[in-house]
Amino acid sequence: MPAGPGGRGDALDTRVARRRAATAIPARLSASRACIAHGDARCAAQQAAPGAKPRVTLRARRLGFVLDISFRAIRPPRLTVAAFAPTRCRIVRRARRRHSPRTPHDKRTRSSSFDNGGENMNVSQTCLLITALMPFVWTMCAKSSSRYDNHDPRGYLARLDGWRARAFAAHQNSWEAFALFTAALVVAWHNGANMQRVDQLAIVFVASRVLYGVLYLLNWATLRSLVWTVGLVCVVWLFLAAP
Repeated sequence: MPAGPGGRGDALDTRVARRRAATAIPARLSASRACIAHGDARCAAQQAAPGAKPRVTLRARRLGFVLDISFRAIRPPRLTVAAFAPTRCRIVRRARRRHSPRTPHDKRTRSSSFDNGGENMNVSQTCLLITALMPFVWTMCAKSSSRYDNHDPRGYLARLDGWRARAFAAHQNSWEAFALFTAALVVAWHNGANMQRVDQLAIVFVASRVLYGVLYLLNWATLRSLVWTVGLVCVVWLFLAAP
C-alpha cells in the first residue's frame, strides 16, 4: 500500500533520529568512563545516558586504582584500570629512598671502625703483624746452636741453658702477649675507638715487646719486668679506649 501523505517523511525522520541516538550514546559512555577514571562521580552521572547506567562500579582509591566494570546493552562488559600510575610512582620513590646509600649525616656518630675502611687501621695492623712474627725471632735465637737437633726440637729446647734458654722463655711469653694484644685491638676496632690513640698504644706495645725480649736475653730481670708492665698497661688501655 502506498504510504499516506507525510508517511515517507516520518519514516525518514525516525531513521535519522535513531542514527543520531546511536552516535550520541557511545560518546556519552566514553565521557562517563573518563569521569569515573578521574574519580568524579557527579560528572559521570551527568554524562551517562539515562538508559545506560553502569550496574556495577567498584572504586578502591586507597589501593591506588579505580575499577569501572560496566554492563551495557549496546557494548560488551569492559574493565578499566585508571589512576594506577601515580601510586606506583610514589611506591617506587619510597623504595629508592629506603634502599639508597646513607649519607655521612645519616650515619651514627659512634660507628665501628670496621666501616671506615682499612686505611685508618694500617698502623695498628702492622703492629699486630710484628707482634705475631716476634715469637719466631726469639725461637730462632734459641735454636742458633750447632747442637740443635731437628729430629727432637722440643727435647733440645728443654735442655737449653744460659741466654738461649732465656730466648726460649721470651718466645713463650711473646705468644701470651700476642693473644692479649690481638683481643685488645679487636675490641678497640669494634668499639670505634679513636684510631690515632689506638695507633699510639699499638706502637708503644710493640716497642715494649722488643725491649722486653732484649732485656730477657741480657738477664736484666727488674727492668724487664717494668717493661712488661708497660705492655700490659697498653693492652688494658686498648680494652677501655673510648670513641
